Amino acid sequence: MIPKLLCVLFAFALATAASAQTTPFAPAIRVNSAAITHFEIAQRARFLQVLNTPGDLTREARAQLIDEALQMQQARRFNVVASPDDVRTAMTEFAGRANLDLDAFLAALGERGIAAETFEAFVRARESWRNVVQGLFGARSRPTDEEVQRAMAIAGDRGGASVLLSEIILPMTPEVAEGNRILIDRLAQTIRTADEFAEAASFYSVSATAQNGGNIDWVPIASLPPALASRMLTMEPGEMTEPVPLDNAIALFRLRGLRETGAARPVTQSAEYLRVLFPGGENPGNRERARALQARLDRCDDFYGVAKQFPEDLVERKVLAREEIAPDMMDFLERLDPNQALIAAVEAPGGPALMFLMLCNRTTAAAAESEGGADEFRLRLFSTRIESYARNHLAELRANAEIEEL
Repeated sequence: MIPKLLCVLFAFALATAASAQTTPFAPAIRVNSAAITHFEIAQRARFLQVLNTPGDLTREARAQLIDEALQMQQARRFNVVASPDDVRTAMTEFAGRANLDLDAFLAALGERGIAAETFEAFVRARESWRNVVQGLFGARSRPTDEEVQRAMAIAGDRGGASVLLSEIILPMTPEVAEGNRILIDRLAQTIRTADEFAEAASFYSVSATAQNGGNIDWVPIASLPPALASRMLTMEPGEMTEPVPLDNAIALFRLRGLRETGAARPVTQSAEYLRVLFPGGENPGNRERARALQARLDRCDDFYGVAKQFPEDLVERKVLAREEIAPDMMDFLERLDPNQALIAAVEAPGGPALMFLMLCNRTTAAAAESEGGADEFRLRLFSTRIESYARNHLAELRANAEIEEL
């Protein structure tokens, strides 16, 4: 009797386990306190198929849902979950990319067996995570004016530099654009090492370099699009760009190396400078006073704190175009980087003088021609920083999470 009962119980246990594995709403993954069901994974995989996402869709669905569970947990922690109105607006914008209104888009998804709630959850996670990232990292991601000017100056000097890159290139033809945009965002958030980048390049990239892990040989900065070149010159080896739009494609680049090749300093188009004259020319007293001033100033704006010590007719701070600057003064300014100073003996209108000269800012020919000018550089630096913070924060959440495959 007992053996027969044990057999019955064992058979019941096996049946229960099998039922749990095949029940759509049974948990498949547990992320801290959140459960991801088999149904959600299947739905996301179908949604990715509609978006023409390449690769293993079930694997990608599981990875996305794990990340979104972590993102929503953070959003709830900081009380920044996207509001229903914000989610609805974002859903409408998403549908608009397919040239459909929201109702038509939801109907099209329904015809493919995808519930409206699946699309809504996808959008809610994206909008909520944006709120988290902006709240945590928005302020510290904003570049200063000096950083913007430095990036513009570096862009102007890019002709003599070469970079060693790795690339992941995904096509952006209409039938695969939305899926590949999601995939490239996912890769940008999850890739942490050179090996991971190479693996992703080999698996996803459509470039000929995919067979070599995405590696490219040294290329001159001047041969890159201006927007990409300026990104590279503000990065350190080992860092990765945010997704970069190209012609009919979107890409990730990893900087492996940067080298200078002796290029000339970029030509200054306009300059803002601070000049202080010490009458009497070169002598120990003037030299000491000029050096004392140099020690007090880290940037031009610091001069306001000591300006009262100097006669106004001996101080000049101006922003001038190149053609408005005297040739000898232009020669001095070409030697300086922003917020760098020099001391030199000159012949002033009132006679010999010792000159303190600091370059506040410059605009180079390349920077002046860059699309959007300073505002474009400012937005680019902000986007690069905040996306880097977001990737690192998500990776930290993932590393500290209890993720269990059920």
